[in-house]
Amino acid sequence: MGRFKPTLFLFDEPTTGLHLEDVRILLMVFQRLVDQGHSVVLIEHHMELLRCVDWLIDLGPESGDQGGQIMAAGPPDHVASVPESRTAPFLRA
Repeated sequence: MGRFKPTLFLFDEPTTGLHLEDVRILLMVFQRLVDQGHSVVLIEHHMELLRCVDWLIDLGPESGDQGGQIMAAGPPDHVASVPESRTAPFLRA
């Protein structure tokens, strides 16, 4: 049997077009991957999903040429407390 190699999974907006129940199932799948020793990185705007992550990196302050700066990083409750974060008010809502 081969040696286990953890894998980095990168998903870009995986919840787009999904029903809320499908988002819940997707979250369980992501958790299974993490529980098995893999890493999951998401580019996402779905607030319910963002509230469940271990670590959040909020980029901004705008999009495109006006973005790319780290506005806040840490667990969602920390990011929710950062005044410069445009995501913070949505995490708190």
